[in-house]
Amino acid sequence: MTVRVKGDLAVMDKARILVVDDEAGIRQLVKTFLSRYHYEILEAETGQGCLKLMATETVDLVILDLMLPDMYGLDVCKKIREHSTVPIIMLTAVQGEMNTVLGFEAGADDYVEKPFSAQVLLSRIQAILKRAGQGGKAMPLSEVAVPEAKPVTSEVVTMVAFDRATFGNWTYHRQDAYLEHSSGKQIFLTRNECTLLELFLLHQESILSRDKIASKLQVDIDDPESRAIDVQISRLRNKLKDRSQHNFIQSIRNKGYLFAVPVRLYK
Repeated sequence: MTVRVKGDLAVMDKARILVVDDEAGIRQLVKTFLSRYHYEILEAETGQGCLKLMATETVDLVILDLMLPDMYGLDVCKKIREHSTVPIIMLTAVQGEMNTVLGFEAGADDYVEKPFSAQVLLSRIQAILKRAGQGGKAMPLSEVAVPEAKPVTSEVVTMVAFDRATFGNWTYHRQDAYLEHSSGKQIFLTRNECTLLELFLLHQESILSRDKIASKLQVDIDDPESRAIDVQISRLRNKLKDRSQHNFIQSIRNKGYLFAVPVRLYK
């Protein structure tokens, strides 16, 4: 929350929450409930309405519906993330693990499915605002600078021991060198594909430069005719494709590659 000075008194502002949902009943329900806990509620019923409001108003948290009449909620989330780090809770009736994964990849901080308990929503809001520190309101979109993902620049990339990793709809079995999809499909990987995948799994929040990838794969990046890295990236991308057609490995112009999906490692 923000502290304002009024005369000689310090006045604590209410946390401001923006509720974006095309259902007036949902907005009213959330507003009525959260107002009891001294939150100030702003409302928008479309994606464009959300973005326009955030361009002029400061908010502490956004509750964003996935299905909006003019824009997909994930696209609105991505637009917000281009300029702001304000916490975002996705609110949706669309169920499924992949939707949750895509929400997190778009920049959401949490995900609540409809129908939902107002008390559960409140607890999620309180937890997120506590983690965020509530040191001050998020500035309007036009005034926020976005922190960039931190590149891996150390000369040695540390590899951590693990036996199994999960991400999206996939499970990677390290000892047996194969991927297993939630549908039951199994795909075996080459030694280089395993090395490359493990590198991404251990640095999923960092941009890996081509130099670091080349060093790990032991290829000569200075050879102008060599496309070894591009070939290995392409092969791994193709093996990771499923019906979602999501590109787990994103190319970051002039910087390298980013593994853009949450990862869990198991021993």
